[in-house]
Amino acid sequence: MLTVLVKRIVQSSSERKAVWVLTGGADASSTQLESSLEELYLALKGTVSIYTMDQRGTGKSSPLECEAIDKQVVGAAVDFNAVADCAYSLLSKMDRQPRSYSTSSAAKDVVYLSTSLQTENQEIYVYGSGMGSHLATRVMHLAPKNFKGYVLDGVISEMTKTVAHITSDREAAASQLAALCDNDSTCRSKYGDDLFNVRTMYDAWRTLPTELDVARNACVDLLCGKCKDVKPSDMLRVLLDVGIPMSSKSTLGEIPAVMQRLRRCNEDDANKLRDRLQIPEDKSYYDVWTESRAEREIAFGDARTPSTQMLTQLIKHSELWSNPSPSWDQEQQAIKKSTFGVDQALDYAWHCVLSGNSSDPSCSALEDYGHQLSPSIDFWMISNMKPLLYTEDQYDHNDATIPEGASALIMSGKLDVGDPLSGFDDQHLYMKGDKKRLVLFEGNSHGSGFMSAKPEDHSDCGAMIIASYILAGGDVSHVDESCLSEVPKLEFKTVPLCHPGVCASSKKINVHVKRIVEGNAERKAVWVLTGGADASFPKLESSLEELYLALNDKASIITMDQRGTGKSSPLECEAIDKQASGAAVDFNAVADCAYKLLGKMDGQPHSFSITSAANDVVYVSTPLVSDSQDIFVYGSGMGSFLAARVMHLSPKSFKGYALDRVIGESTGNFAHTSSNREEAATRLAKMGDNDSACRSMYGDDLPDDQTMFDTWRALSAQLDDADNACVDLLCGDCESVAPSDMLRCYWMLAFPLAGHQHAEKSQP
Repeated sequence: MLTVLVKRIVQSSSERKAVWVLTGGADASSTQLESSLEELYLALKGTVSIYTMDQRGTGKSSPLECEAIDKQVVGAAVDFNAVADCAYSLLSKMDRQPRSYSTSSAAKDVVYLSTSLQTENQEIYVYGSGMGSHLATRVMHLAPKNFKGYVLDGVISEMTKTVAHITSDREAAASQLAALCDNDSTCRSKYGDDLFNVRTMYDAWRTLPTELDVARNACVDLLCGKCKDVKPSDMLRVLLDVGIPMSSKSTLGEIPAVMQRLRRCNEDDANKLRDRLQIPEDKSYYDVWTESRAEREIAFGDARTPSTQMLTQLIKHSELWSNPSPSWDQEQQAIKKSTFGVDQALDYAWHCVLSGNSSDPSCSALEDYGHQLSPSIDFWMISNMKPLLYTEDQYDHNDATIPEGASALIMSGKLDVGDPLSGFDDQHLYMKGDKKRLVLFEGNSHGSGFMSAKPEDHSDCGAMIIASYILAGGDVSHVDESCLSEVPKLEFKTVPLCHPGVCASSKKINVHVKRIVEGNAERKAVWVLTGGADASFPKLESSLEELYLALNDKASIITMDQRGTGKSSPLECEAIDKQASGAAVDFNAVADCAYKLLGKMDGQPHSFSITSAANDVVYVSTPLVSDSQDIFVYGSGMGSFLAARVMHLSPKSFKGYALDRVIGESTGNFAHTSSNREEAATRLAKMGDNDSACRSMYGDDLPDDQTMFDTWRALSAQLDDADNACVDLLCGDCESVAPSDMLRCYWMLAFPLAGHQHAEKSQP
């Protein structure tokens, strides 16, 4: 017997429906799913119970433990001597039955647990993402009673899928991305005369590796310096896997520009690439990547986080690998001929060791992988390899039939790198049964985006479509796909550097916008603005989701990287950009930056003013929000200043303005920060005066006719005249600084009035 951990969110009605959410493989522990489960529960309006589990072999479900690798993060070096030992010991723990941890065993767990946890008249649905779609399809093969619907998201094809050829999957997604750029006039125009009308964008990208390998220019130097140990084309593939990964929706839109800069490679292109990749002047991307990889090789994760490595590799190489295995030498050749391919030496090395056969065609990867490590390790002499892989069962590579009375919803993203569109097409083609519906997301980098591991890839539309399918009782004709028209497409948009009436220039700049789309027809939208030092939105993610939930998904939420920050044509100054807050500022460098930035601004510094940013909000709202939609603006801190400026513009359809932590338009003045702090301190002291417990701490030192702030205001002079232990604590012998100076520093650094700590009763 073994243990399987199950988690459940219980429905709040008597609808008698339940949905299993399955990820499988590397994502098979339920811990990381909790926020997505809550989102689906809300989309289902609490009428459906939601179940998930730690798949057997992961988390708290009788995990396949291998101490040598369990605490490593993904990307850390794998000691295959230890893996061989683990395989041998795990075989005994499995009672020499490795199939007991197969996908079929996990599918039978779902059916077994459903019988134990749910009543017989309850409708059950199964959602699977990525390797979880493979598991969900296996449940379909079992055709259990009461299972009414199957949602396959980011589909792994039963008939044709092999993870032995990731390169071909990535190239397919890249061609889809290139087609989007071909059909976007702004993106296509960036290539100018370099791209003839008869040539596709993907044609240009496909020839880039060869062009780089024979070129001698600043971009080649940037990629690999003297390129003694690696080719420029090798580093291009690393760049598209790690530096500007096409597996992430947040960087997909950058790839066309990066490819064109590498093709054209003038001085500005090389400088922009260096800045974007944060490569020091004296180093190449190869240097930075090598250093980063060396650090990652020895990295360890949180010991409390359950590992899924062994189960993932066992399933991948038993069920999702070509049989017989392809030759690593041949796969290397395919990778080197590609533009977007990735090195798979680690994958092939895993297959070799788990196969237990040192003569397997995959095994030359063991030597290559060992040489990649720093220092290198010779794995060729592993002598204790034992076969851990299991053979196919009756379900492997056989297309499923949708059971009688059930249906299937198949979802995919056109730009999905891991589970490409071909799997979506194959599953539709080979799956038997008529009750199926296909949903395709144009710009998603993984399925519907609902169960993505990356926050920036998350799509609420995926959850809404899944919910409509379940609430309709699995009737595919009633699936509501209307939110697809509202999902922000992967666009290559620009805005004017100078809006009318602000300044004069014909240049364009980029503004990066993010949106959470409303879940109903309320037709409302809220702009969330911070402005200034907080004007880039990654730190806002959790707050945006909180507001969206507070609005019961009745309003779209929109935010942006304000022009000059984040991914919106940033005002970059290398001398200070990498400094931490509070670090010394070299004003000689600042003066140089100011001169250079003036040129980048086309001599129009007003183009980065608050008024310009306010015009961006109005300009961007036009394509994102319909004329019938009410728009509201929330601004906090400097964002309140920006929100008030939008109010000055009086745009149509803007119905409300929420100003939080307000900067007064007529009185706000950063030149007198001290007086602002004194005003806040006065209010804090008054709170202390009105709190008997706080006031009593001062005892007889504070007469009834004296306020707490009177005492504080006199403290500076008293300390400067005193000679006691507190003065020693503040500044020692105080030869170069007065005690009152250090008192002000203390309050600014240890207990900043701008922070949340001022509410603590201990402060007065």
